[in-house]
Amino acid sequence: MDNRDFNQRNIQSSGRQNGNSPQRRTLTDEERRRIEETRRNAAAFATAHSSRQNSPQSTQQSGQQTKTQAQTKQIETRHRRFKINVGIVIFILLVAVIIFVAVNQINKNKANNLITPPDTETIPVVDTDTPPETEPSDTSSETADTEDTSGTETELQGFHVQKQNTEVDFGNLVLVNYDHKFERADTVELTNVRANRKSNVQVSGIALSLTQQTLDAFDKLSDDLDSIGCPYSLLLNSGYRSSADQQEVWDTYLNQNGQDYVNSYVAVPWYSEHHTGLAADITFFTENYTTMPLSDTEYGTWITDNCDNYGLILRYPENKVEITRIAHEPWHFRYVGITHAKACNHLGMCFEEYTEYVKNHTLDGKILNMKSDYTFEEYTANDLPGTINGWIIYYVPASEGESTDILIPFDEASVDYEISGNNDGGFVVTVSSK
Repeated sequence: MDNRDFNQRNIQSSGRQNGNSPQRRTLTDEERRRIEETRRNAAAFATAHSSRQNSPQSTQQSGQQTKTQAQTKQIETRHRRFKINVGIVIFILLVAVIIFVAVNQINKNKANNLITPPDTETIPVVDTDTPPETEPSDTSSETADTEDTSGTETELQGFHVQKQNTEVDFGNLVLVNYDHKFERADTVELTNVRANRKSNVQVSGIALSLTQQTLDAFDKLSDDLDSIGCPYSLLLNSGYRSSADQQEVWDTYLNQNGQDYVNSYVAVPWYSEHHTGLAADITFFTENYTTMPLSDTEYGTWITDNCDNYGLILRYPENKVEITRIAHEPWHFRYVGITHAKACNHLGMCFEEYTEYVKNHTLDGKILNMKSDYTFEEYTANDLPGTINGWIIYYVPASEGESTDILIPFDEASVDYEISGNNDGGFVVTVSSK
């Protein structure tokens, strides 16, 4: 701006101060150029200021802030998904536990459907934190209690009988031979034959004794011999022998007949059937007061063919010597009871064979049914018929400890039963309908 312009502005300012109206004039080209230049400078300043505000550093900071916000949102989303997934996993595990326990309980109830009717089955409340523990079943009850048999056959019904394990050598089915010692040789309960006989049976000595059941069998045999016209009396030559009696017999025959004879015909003391009171040597007694061997008359053959009707067996058959290890003795008969005498006869077995045969029939395998026509059939315990035709026969091994729990899988009110030790590790059970 030159002095002329400056003076002019002062004159205009002074005129306004003095109340004089300013005089308008036209801008010169130079004034216009300066005004325009001033405007351009102001615009440039404004643009530069704006560029600094939008610099790369600001943009980067803004981008980083945006990225951080996005990452934060992503982490929050993952946490929410993780919480949802954990909840789903816990829910699935709980459902699996409930299903497992329910299926296990259903299997148990199916296995026990003879004891607990299906309409009374319930599923126990399940702890959602831990699965329930299975309680072991008690198998020692004397009633037909339920046992834990998941995945096995249906639980058997029936009743239980306790037997002391010392009773394995008690009963009509005890096996006594070269391999089975009879510990009760001197403690058997006996009856004197001469004093208690109820038939025409004769005895070779006044002290001859047998068990009561054995004497009853020989009484019936004697009566039937009379009824069929046998002219001879049944004579019992020898019955029960103590261990001392057997030793005396052994020594006598050894001295008279030698070692080979006693090995074939005389049992070692404690290993003789005569210790049981269940065996007797028999012959006939004639009107002339003499004895006659059974083999000398047809009535002797009749006894051999019909002895099972009285519960007796020919103990040492001619065709079983290799098994019994005793030579054929057509005079030696042993009482085992009618059922088992019939079984031995119809199966064609000597007593050693029969004892082993019965041992192979148990409640957890096959049990034996001898029908009333003396034919045989085998059943599993779960397939037993509701009504017994004939006799059910099976073996129960002696348990460890002092006693053995014996299950009889029938209604106690509807059956008769006998339990005999076999002197070979267990008990033989015989069941029939009343």
